[in-house]
Amino acid sequence: MRLVFLFLLIVSPCFLVQAQKTDWKSFIPQLQEKCKLQASDFENVIVTSHHKSPKSGMEVVWLRQTLNGLEILGADVQLVLDKNRKLTQQQCHFLSNLSTRLPIEQGLLSMKIAAKKALQSKGIDSEIELNELKSSRVDRWTASNKGVKGKINIEHAFWPDKDGKLHECYTFRFTPQNSDSQWQIRIDAANGNVLDTRNLTLSCHFENPPLPAEPQPQNVAKLQSSDQLLNDGSNYRVFPYPLESPLNGPRALLTNPADVQASPFGWHDVDGIEGVDDTRSVGNNVNAYDDQND
Repeated sequence: MRLVFLFLLIVSPCFLVQAQKTDWKSFIPQLQEKCKLQASDFENVIVTSHHKSPKSGMEVVWLRQTLNGLEILGADVQLVLDKNRKLTQQQCHFLSNLSTRLPIEQGLLSMKIAAKKALQSKGIDSEIELNELKSSRVDRWTASNKGVKGKINIEHAFWPDKDGKLHECYTFRFTPQNSDSQWQIRIDAANGNVLDTRNLTLSCHFENPPLPAEPQPQNVAKLQSSDQLLNDGSNYRVFPYPLESPLNGPRALLTNPADVQASPFGWHDVDGIEGVDDTRSVGNNVNAYDDQND
């Protein structure tokens, strides 16, 4: 069995203070037009990430909407600026008409009661105590519990459901003692209902897969691009996710596989200057190579 953990980036308060100094408000008129947003949708926006390349001068800025002092999870906008601070690309995930989306129910539950409901949803029914409770920010904590491996990560924020309705919620991430799975559970702060449950651990189970009698034939069927993929004309012949190995399926020719958010300049262009920086299996997010010691 192989386990792959999906780790989440935790932004430090020091970084947020530094990032907040980024001048981004001059781009609001352009973002209103490109993202079809209102000026009021940019009120109480914070900068969650800011990176400037010392080589090219390109900047990438991430913004997030807030409401009543709490972040709105997933309500983000990414700005890509060239060395002259001209907006060259944007990704829009802000909620439009935010002023009309105020939740009807206000948060009533304490964080500790919400924690009890989250832990009990995974069979941890002992008396719930949050030990070593520490606050990294006014809306984020870590804690421990005898039924949980390591730390419990806790976040207080707004979360939009699939219909765009906002819920004030507590998000808990933890691994039960009797499990290898890390769970993310969102509890509605108004009524204690479980809003969302997600297993953040990917696991693959194989029971003696048979070896193929002959090599697998190549499959050159192209996978179509979507709006989330960068159209840069690149092609890669791979065993596409979620295939574990050549024993589990044929190769495919992927066209334009770079995600526009993770790799705005493509897989092999790090600095944004025209032309790839490397033609090997080295890119802006990964360095893939044979492990001779494995």
